[in-house]
Amino acid sequence: MLDRLLEQRNAVSLVLTTTTVVKNLSAQQWATASDLTATLRPFIEVTEEMSAASYPMMSMIIPIVDSLQHLLRATQGGLDVLRNVMTGFLRDKFGDLFADDELCAATLVNPRFKMLPFDSHTRHCKAMDATLALMSAVRDTSSAPSSSISPNAAAAPTVEHVISSV
Repeated sequence: MLDRLLEQRNAVSLVLTTTTVVKNLSAQQWATASDLTATLRPFIEVTEEMSAASYPMMSMIIPIVDSLQHLLRATQGGLDVLRNVMTGFLRDKFGDLFADDELCAATLVNPRFKMLPFDSHTRHCKAMDATLALMSAVRDTSSAPSSSISPNAAAAPTVEHVISSV
């Protein structure tokens, strides 16, 4: 809605010059409206992305929240206080997403994201370790002895080999 007001700025200003009931917006107010739309735009895009997904997945959390935090920190302008507050709210709500092994593993094995959000070597290694640990746990719980496997059957690739090819 604010986007539309900014888009029609000239028309709105022209109409407001003909009336004495409502004052026209100042240049500072127009600038604030523009900064506000720029600050809130990523949240609208994330909301639309998550709403459009037929099956929003756990693997989307780290890339989306990390991107929002990065955009809020990287943007400069007149609403720095608002961006700092919003960054704080995201941090309070989600905490350190990279500390959650299941989120890291889900993001890493999703072909859309893979290593994209893991921008440091430490995060990269942590995600790999978390994925290996979870895959090993699944393998260990599902590998019950079976008499149907012949002793000459080819060995399945190890979890470490599969992950290293990612």
